[in-house]
Amino acid sequence: MAKSTPSLSELEKSITKKYGDIAISASTLLERRGKIIPTTLSLDIALKGGIVDGSVMTVSGVTGSGKTTLILHILANAQKLGKKVFYCDVENRLQPELVATIEGLDAENLTIIRSTKGNFLTAEKVLNIIEQIVTTEPESVVVLDSVAMLCPEVNQAVEHGEKKKMLSIPSMLYDFFRKMSQCLPAMGSSLILVTHLQANPTPYGGPAEVGGNAMKFQANYRIMCMSTTEVPKDGEKTGRESTFRIYKSALGPGCGEGKFYITYGKGYDRYKDIANLAEGLGMITKAGAWYSFEDPVSKETVKCQGMDAVVENLRSNPNTCKVFEESIRELAIPKVKAAKP
Repeated sequence: MAKSTPSLSELEKSITKKYGDIAISASTLLERRGKIIPTTLSLDIALKGGIVDGSVMTVSGVTGSGKTTLILHILANAQKLGKKVFYCDVENRLQPELVATIEGLDAENLTIIRSTKGNFLTAEKVLNIIEQIVTTEPESVVVLDSVAMLCPEVNQAVEHGEKKKMLSIPSMLYDFFRKMSQCLPAMGSSLILVTHLQANPTPYGGPAEVGGNAMKFQANYRIMCMSTTEVPKDGEKTGRESTFRIYKSALGPGCGEGKFYITYGKGYDRYKDIANLAEGLGMITKAGAWYSFEDPVSKETVKCQGMDAVVENLRSNPNTCKVFEESIRELAIPKVKAAKP
C-alpha cells in the first residue's frame, strides 16, 4: 500500500527536525520585515523609503560628488537604529575632517578597517573580514570603499610590468556574494559597496561600474551620481549639489532621482533639502524673489527674500523644520507596514 502524502505541518516538522528552523510561512516573513535605514530626505523619496535590512547597496558616480559624505550620513542614521557600523577604507582616503562634519555620527563607535604599516589589506583579507563581521554581528552595516581598489594577493606580490596570471575581482565577487546572499538577510545586516565608473568608449549605453555583473545582480539598491555642481554659481563656493539616479530599489521602481546637498564644513545640508522639497510640494510659495509659508508651529506667515533666507529660517527653527520634514515624508513616501519588535 502506498504511503499517504504527509500534511504540510508534518512536512514542516520533518524539514525542521532535519535542517533546523528554516521553513516559515509568508505571514511570518511579513512580521519579520526588518528596519528601514533612512538616507537623505530626497533620496528616501526616490528609494521609496530608504534601505531595508539585509540589503546590498552599490554607490557609484563621478569623482568629488559626495559619495563618502552620503555614506557616512547613512551610517549615522544606522547607528540611531542601534546598528553597529564598519567602514572598510580600502582606498585609505577617509579624512578625519570629513568624519567630523557628519551630524549625529558617533565616531567612537564607527570601526574603520584599513591597511597599517607592515599589514597591507589584500582583496582576500577585506572580503574575509566582511564575511566575519556579517556572520558574527547581527544588524550590522558594512561599507566597502571601494571595490575598484581591491587588490588580490597575487597582484600585490608581482612587480610592475611582470607578466603573471592576475586574479579577477569580478570572479572573486561572485564567490563572495554566493555566501553573502545567505548571510545578510538571515543576520539583518546590510552591505554598502562604493565603486568607480568605467569609461565607455562607445556611443551606446551609460557608464559601467567597476566590479562586474555580480554586484549588479546582487544589489537590492543601485544609485549613481550623474552630475555634481559647486554652488553658488558666482562668488565663493560654499557647497555642492549632486544628482543621484536610482537604477534599482527594493521598495519601488528604479530610475528615480534625488538631490544631495552638501555645505562645506558641515556635510549634508538637510535644511536646504527640506526647503527645496517643500517648495516643490507647494508648502512654500514663491513670488519674484520672495518666498512665503505658514509656520506649522507658530501658525504665523513667514516671508523670506531668497531661498538662502528660507534655509536659514529652517536652520534657526528646528521644530518647524521637523514638522516640514514629517509632512513631506507623509506626502511623498508610500507607507510600509512597520516591523514587529
